[in-house]
Amino acid sequence: MAAILKLAVYPFETLLAQAIILFCFPKKRHFVLSYFLIVIGYLVYDTAFNFYSLPLLPNLFLKFVMMFFNLLIIAPFFCLCFEGPFIAIVSACTGGVAIQHIGYHINILLTQIPALSASNISSIVELASCLSLYAFLIFFLPKLIKRIKYYENCNPLTLTISIIIVLICVGITRLTREGRSSSIYIIVSTSLYAITSCSLALFIQFGMHYLVELKSENFILNHIREQEKKQYDISKGDVELLNIKCHDLKHLLKSSGNVLSDSEKRNLENIIYDYDSQFKTGNEILDVILSEKNYQFRTRKIDFTFLGDGTLLDFLTKAETYSLVGNLLNNCLEAVEKLDDQEKKIVSMCLSNKGSLVFIDTVNYYQGSVAFENGLPQTSKKVELGYHGIGMKSIEYTAREFHGGVNCKAENGIFRVNVYLVKPVNI
Repeated sequence: MAAILKLAVYPFETLLAQAIILFCFPKKRHFVLSYFLIVIGYLVYDTAFNFYSLPLLPNLFLKFVMMFFNLLIIAPFFCLCFEGPFIAIVSACTGGVAIQHIGYHINILLTQIPALSASNISSIVELASCLSLYAFLIFFLPKLIKRIKYYENCNPLTLTISIIIVLICVGITRLTREGRSSSIYIIVSTSLYAITSCSLALFIQFGMHYLVELKSENFILNHIREQEKKQYDISKGDVELLNIKCHDLKHLLKSSGNVLSDSEKRNLENIIYDYDSQFKTGNEILDVILSEKNYQFRTRKIDFTFLGDGTLLDFLTKAETYSLVGNLLNNCLEAVEKLDDQEKKIVSMCLSNKGSLVFIDTVNYYQGSVAFENGLPQTSKKVELGYHGIGMKSIEYTAREFHGGVNCKAENGIFRVNVYLVKPVNI
């Protein structure tokens, strides 16, 4: 009985490691029942195979073939529990094998310490090594998997490479175990090789995917920043032209005398009101943005108020100011124009500071529900793939450039965004 329980330790550790990855995947209907039956079935099968069948295999080659078969046989069954491409589920299963392998070889290194090498506690040390590693990985690996949406955006080539690395590593380390070498140098070097190889495979699976996505996201943000810089130059010219036209209309209204009827004068006054959107905040760039957005708000019958000293943003470049303030107000506009209640079509922005901290706050009403991901609201618009929710990411990107951040809160139909930036000391 003790021998059977010892054989069950390996599949148990492997299933536990695979769960760290797989439980981040979307789950199918009847997940609990199907997952429970698959886990119990695999534990019984793998333990029975290793106890009864493995010793009867005639040569080492067949043993390795069956070992790889047993490692991968569970993946198709997990497709009944989790959503995602088959290659991603296979990769998650081999990722679990890599994690277990790292834990096992940490245990091998620990058992070279005389106090931990006693046969009666070897299984306890192995289990403790693996569980300690799992506890460490649980803190950051699931967050990383969900952030990169590993179950949706997997790259078959990198996943295949990582799977091959894990299988080769497991095969080579099993081969050295079959040799039963007692040399501490071979044991330690083999364990270090296994830990390094499996760590590399995990990095290829998750770390490289994250770095590629981060680079792609930064490329998109920088591209949008360049486009916004061009848009600012266009907007500045438009606002200047509007101000000239409004000045001409005001002069026309004053000099019209009795030429225009009262109704014509009122219509002209309304036109001037709609287009006369000058802001004097002390920051020319901010004035252009606020004037442009204020016109957009007015044409949609949305009341907009701004309070603050524009010189607080003088440390930002044109592109940074246009991107940050423009995206904040675009999000407000998107939310408020959906409202049915005209009295709630209100947007306010406040610019303030406390010491070296500069705060930009926006408040607006909203209806419906707001979905958050990584602390940021997700857009409800159907946009081009790769640009989903990029406005809020651009805001966060700018805030982080100045050691700041973004806080969002949706409560009782009111949406608040607080952006804080640290003003550079040399400004």
